[in-house]
Amino acid sequence: MIYRGNIVAGEGECFVTPSFEYQNFSRRLDDDEGESLIPLGETTLRARFSAESSGTWTVFAFIADPNMVKNRNIHTPDGTKKCSPSVEFVVAQQPHFVNPQEDFVSLCGHNKQMLCQVKGGHAVFLVGENMAWAGANGTFSYDKWIPSLSQNGGNYIRLWLADEDTFMIRSNRTGLGTFDQRNAWKLDYVLQLARQNNVNVMLTLHSFNELSTKIYPTWSSNPLNEANGGPLAAPEAFFTSHQAVSLTKEYLQFIVARFGSYSNVIIWELWNEVDLVDGFSSGRIQREVCDWHNWISAWLHDMDLMQVFIILFLFVPAKLYVSTGLKT
Repeated sequence: MIYRGNIVAGEGECFVTPSFEYQNFSRRLDDDEGESLIPLGETTLRARFSAESSGTWTVFAFIADPNMVKNRNIHTPDGTKKCSPSVEFVVAQQPHFVNPQEDFVSLCGHNKQMLCQVKGGHAVFLVGENMAWAGANGTFSYDKWIPSLSQNGGNYIRLWLADEDTFMIRSNRTGLGTFDQRNAWKLDYVLQLARQNNVNVMLTLHSFNELSTKIYPTWSSNPLNEANGGPLAAPEAFFTSHQAVSLTKEYLQFIVARFGSYSNVIIWELWNEVDLVDGFSSGRIQREVCDWHNWISAWLHDMDLMQVFIILFLFVPAKLYVSTGLKT
């Protein structure tokens, strides 16, 4: 059973968003040790949602079988499913001028090939850089980098959830089924900082290193590795293993629940350079990668209320499109 927060629009629409565990922290910077986090209070269960329209909204939590949530619009669940009193809140009418920090980005223009603000209607041109991870100073580094980028005309960064020291949510350190609350808090902090500085963000959810034993490999520390108690005997089994699929859905659900409601999170990058994983030279593995990407993208799109863009980054893009017909 999975706890989910149910959010019902005043017009009668019903949306479901997953909940997530949250631990608050304070941070400290030590000259010798770098950043450290100190837990504050107890771990709580939370849900996040960004209303795209004004009016009265009702929120309540209920327990649901994940199979009942097939897409973003569902019927209001039976009263017996409720496990909390409902709470109403009002979203005020937006003023004529829309603050870029509070607007979402969507496709627009001829053949929907441009990025535009949903409410403001202005085209969005991304100018920025890769700020994938930080060193020992952690979030304190972003206190310098992000405002500086914004002050010099930048409006976009890329952050990796594939580096254990900064934002990696699932690692051998936490094990399967649990997520790194410290790194999740760091990512929350940086996303809020980016939003305050009108900076959009792409989150890289996986990198080839996780399934590589040859090129900058981190397979030996991957929690999915059989040697670490995971279900995979070899890296290339990731794309077809039923257990890996289930664990990947659990991971993506946490990511969407916790970070998907930020208006400045505009892209989920499913993989960084996936064509560098072990075995990719095999036509069979290429087809399995494409099949995985196509169905997991559809599943993620259905589950994500904010409908964040989904991309796949390749080291040599042409060979995957030509050999397998990857959907775009």
